[in-house]
Amino acid sequence: MALLAASYLASAAMIFGFLQGAEHNAQTREALAQSSNFATSLDYDKAIAAILPLSASHPNDYTLNLRLGWLYYFDKRYDESERFYRAAMQSAPRALQPKLGLLLPLLANKKYDTAETIAKQVVDADPSNYYGNLRLAVALRLQSKTDDARAIVDRNLAKYPTDAYFLAESAALATGGASAASNDPDVAKAIGESIQSETALDYAKAIEAIAAPLKAHPKNYTLNLRSGWLHYLKGEYEKSERDYQQASRLAPKSIEAKLGELLAMLGQEHYKNVEPLADQIIHTDRNNLYANLRLAIALRKLGKLAEAEKVARKMLAVYPANTLLMTELGLIEQAQNKAAAAKEVFLDVLALDPTNTTAKQQVGGAAAGITK
Repeated sequence: MALLAASYLASAAMIFGFLQGAEHNAQTREALAQSSNFATSLDYDKAIAAILPLSASHPNDYTLNLRLGWLYYFDKRYDESERFYRAAMQSAPRALQPKLGLLLPLLANKKYDTAETIAKQVVDADPSNYYGNLRLAVALRLQSKTDDARAIVDRNLAKYPTDAYFLAESAALATGGASAASNDPDVAKAIGESIQSETALDYAKAIEAIAAPLKAHPKNYTLNLRSGWLHYLKGEYEKSERDYQQASRLAPKSIEAKLGELLAMLGQEHYKNVEPLADQIIHTDRNNLYANLRLAIALRKLGKLAEAEKVARKMLAVYPANTLLMTELGLIEQAQNKAAAAKEVFLDVLALDPTNTTAKQQVGGAAAGITK
């Protein structure tokens, strides 16, 4: 949640607008947690009502404005959503998070030219930004700027060959581009059966469903990628890494395969191997959320705490209210024996995600002065 700042407390003040000290701090967290619980139940009216009074008294509060923009969007009140996302943009000009959010109500309101402008601002700042590129392609397509949209889609499908959203855009553009999956009906059927078994949490059966097609088509990118994912879920990290590496060889520009490989490496505690591969992704996609997050985790595990914190805070400047990054920052603070600072981070995480298991566990440890 914290922006780059001299200290965590300065960052927290910038994000939450703590004008009343600890009392407002606790009040804001409680209201956000209540709002999150209502949103989980899809009761967006109550979720909005839980934080709207605080927003009125603290109009420059980044987190409140960002959350209200999101809630109003899901409640299909797009004008209000746009207003609060713009307020969040003013509160944190460097953040990409509110701009990406703003694109949603703009597209819903058919303000395609404005969406194009905002999306281009995101992509100018972060050329490989996934959602910036995706929503720019949508805005261009809906303005019949087909060639420009197709160029974006094709470029991103090279990085994410099985991505459902870019494949859908490809279909909408009528490019005739095939999915990265094989057109073989037997392969398609096997993948469908595998997905059903995965949904039922039967990973062994999900792997078995694609075993024969994978043996028959060892150079099928999608089958190798899926096999890597399923072996990861099953806890078979060495096999997972093998499959992801094969997928990377088949599609060298693929980022999704490399991100999967990072997961398998972390599962095996091969933290030193994570660094160069994550750096390789970040070299071409500097703000890739998962590459940076997994790099921060590896650096923390290696005891390179100052470097890990630098990565986490760099990303929190772009995504100030991302709970994955906030949780990792809290763990880094814990590892540096900064129990009070870690507790503040974990409390902020719980305000945005009351079900976050790591934060709930760590708040107790931080409160007792325990570090891990």
